Amino acid sequence: MRKFIIFLLLFSQFLYCEREIPEHIQKKVNIVASKIKPALVKIYAVIPKFYQGREIKNEVSGSGTIIHPDGFVITNYHVAGKAKYIRCTLSNGEKIDAYYYAGDPLTDIAIVKLKSDKKFPYAKFGDSSKLKVGDWVIAAGSPYSLSQSITLGIVSNTKLVLPEFFFPFNKVEIEGENVGSMITWIGHDAPIYPGNSGGPLLNLDGEIVGVNEIKLGLGGAIPGNVAKNIAEKLIKYREVKRSWLGIEIQPLLPLSKVKRGVLVSGVIENSPAEKSGILPGDIILEIGNKKVNVRVIEDIPSFNRIISDLPINRPVKVVVYRKGKKHTLFITPVKRENFYCETKEIKKMGIAGRNISFLESIELGKKDRKGVVVTSVSPGGPAGEAKPPIRKKDIITGINGKEIRNVEDLISFLKGIKGETSLLVYFERKKKKMVTVIKIKEKKESEIIPEIKKGWLPVSVQAITEQIGKKLGIKGTGVMITRVFTMDKDFPLKCGDIITEIEGESLSVSAPEDKEIFFEMISDYPIGKEIEIGLWRNGKKMKVNVKLLKEPLKEDEVEKYHEPHIELTVRDLCFDDFKRIGMGKEGVIVDEVKEGGWASIAKIAVGDLIIKVNSENVKNVKDFKRIIEKLKKEKKDVVFYIERGIHHLFVRLRSLIWKEVEE
Repeated sequence: MRKFIIFLLLFSQFLYCEREIPEHIQKKVNIVASKIKPALVKIYAVIPKFYQGREIKNEVSGSGTIIHPDGFVITNYHVAGKAKYIRCTLSNGEKIDAYYYAGDPLTDIAIVKLKSDKKFPYAKFGDSSKLKVGDWVIAAGSPYSLSQSITLGIVSNTKLVLPEFFFPFNKVEIEGENVGSMITWIGHDAPIYPGNSGGPLLNLDGEIVGVNEIKLGLGGAIPGNVAKNIAEKLIKYREVKRSWLGIEIQPLLPLSKVKRGVLVSGVIENSPAEKSGILPGDIILEIGNKKVNVRVIEDIPSFNRIISDLPINRPVKVVVYRKGKKHTLFITPVKRENFYCETKEIKKMGIAGRNISFLESIELGKKDRKGVVVTSVSPGGPAGEAKPPIRKKDIITGINGKEIRNVEDLISFLKGIKGETSLLVYFERKKKKMVTVIKIKEKKESEIIPEIKKGWLPVSVQAITEQIGKKLGIKGTGVMITRVFTMDKDFPLKCGDIITEIEGESLSVSAPEDKEIFFEMISDYPIGKEIEIGLWRNGKKMKVNVKLLKEPLKEDEVEKYHEPHIELTVRDLCFDDFKRIGMGKEGVIVDEVKEGGWASIAKIAVGDLIIKVNSENVKNVKDFKRIIEKLKKEKKDVVFYIERGIHHLFVRLRSLIWKEVEE
């Protein structure tokens, strides 16, 4: 299979490279490029995904097209669906914030709205049904997140589907929805790459005839007529209403005596189809006064679109062929729900879960829709550490004797839990009814256990062995001061001093690692004691008195603060930090950045020194916490001023990071 895919990629590129472009076509391409350019949009989006019980924020880059003067942009659902944040870049370089307006995972179409009151140039749709194999088409977009670009090719297939022999990988599935059940793609060989997703496929009149979505050697675009229909509904209603019958269908069998119709392969229990009397093996000849035919798999999406457009909750006539006779039945379609409900992070339990949709209840074999389906579990979280542990696909049905009907019930129940407690959790696993105990732990700031501090000097040293000492012209062994970590100008020790004695006791050094002997010897004396040190300075032997200081705090002893919404942990500066960044600095050090959190998205890195927050100086964790808590309460943007090595930068986090903060 892999060889086949690579062949397609190479073959399509070879055709493109070798094809001569007629002069009149080149002129049209130039006109289209100028015409479409102002309507092209490069999209940067932050999309929520759920992994190990956490909401992970993924950065996504794609393309889109402005299709309405008010700033409505069409793109793929997999580019912008349910995005937490969207920024669009126009062809002139202008960056405009946008938001996810509405989407349809079943067709992989989403609408993004630019946050601006001005009117925008926009592109129009053409009639994709007029496309023929061999027609010239233009793919536009931002491949690899580069600036807006166009490529040229021809239509290779007007009804592209994923080959059956790719099973079970012959599906484009988004949130449980099989996109291929509603769409036959327009196959073309205009080169497209990651980042082209959501960009337009254009005819030589500059009209949108497709929305690029997939690449399997050939590029695959959602037909423009389908995309236009979905986009209009999303802009007007912010949803796509579809009818549902509860039948499974397939192409007619080769030996079938009936040469036109749709073979019913399955009927779902308690569905409109079952209630109307449709049976597996029936051949649907007509539905809603439309004759239907599914001869090959390429015909399935068009039939499914006919079904989805039937009037909801109104009887429809169906003519079926059964055992040599025609039968007329009446079926009442119901509104189709999305296959999966929206997933939520349940932090207190360390899980992600969702409500049970009607279609998922059928898949799970449940008679009702009560409970919360667990979609992922944090291995070290409360649910993951329970015995027995909660697993993916378990259904939580109750806690402490209280019924849990949905995610809202679960969140409401957990809101009332304060402090540490144990919960008796009832759940279903593969139709088995089970129970476990989950221990809810209150998150506390890490407890600092201070060490007993000893005498210390603010210096770093290198071991001076006898061999090195001879070359330096000194007698004996010791340590050389390589750096002094104090801003006290009266500190008696200097960089380059070679210490050979402490309180009259010689330093016996024979290897590089023996430098630790120096620190062990001074730690034997109490803090504040003045000790006599014998040393060599500039070739002269001398003695100086030095007052021992208190050993500074180590990294694991300083104050820390974790902000759960930014998913960032900072700490006070310790001596090792001063060794790295220099003495006299103030601020907080970034100690941890959770992958997939807002801090990670903003490219904040472990080891960064945060000097200011919203122009306020930050001296320590106490300052940082006070400023952040205030901004959180006021739900304001956060701007960090950061020192990273020799560089400085401003990092902005928009106020949307506080959206899920409980009032």
